[in-house]
Amino acid sequence: MSSREVAQLIGNILIAKKATDVEILDLSEVTDLVEYFVICTALSETHSKALLASVRENLNALKIIPWHIEGESFAHWILIDYVDVVVHIFLPETRSYYSLEMLWGDVPHVEIPQQIELETTSIEATDKKSKRAKPSSQ
Repeated sequence: MSSREVAQLIGNILIAKKATDVEILDLSEVTDLVEYFVICTALSETHSKALLASVRENLNALKIIPWHIEGESFAHWILIDYVDVVVHIFLPETRSYYSLEMLWGDVPHVEIPQQIELETTSIEATDKKSKRAKPSSQ
């Protein structure tokens, strides 16, 4: 899977988990440090942590392991470093303050196709099944 496809998959995972303002920036022509930033906004600290968990779980299932994660405990800005793809999960005020899109304003944005198969679908289905299949206490 190419780094572009990984970034797009992450974008879809974030959208599926209700992240807002999901953007993918293509940095491949302007720096050798990273190829793509995936940036999104979470609604709360709990939502930030849920987005992190979903990205990590889905990519781990594909044997794509993060090199480094920062900000998990505070959850106002969580950074997940997959080397060529770096994910930024922000709370609204933190995203506005750091404004990464303005810092990298001249780089191309990558479309997030909506048809990428997600592992979250099977995970959500399993969770719903287990909730419905609770044994009755008689």
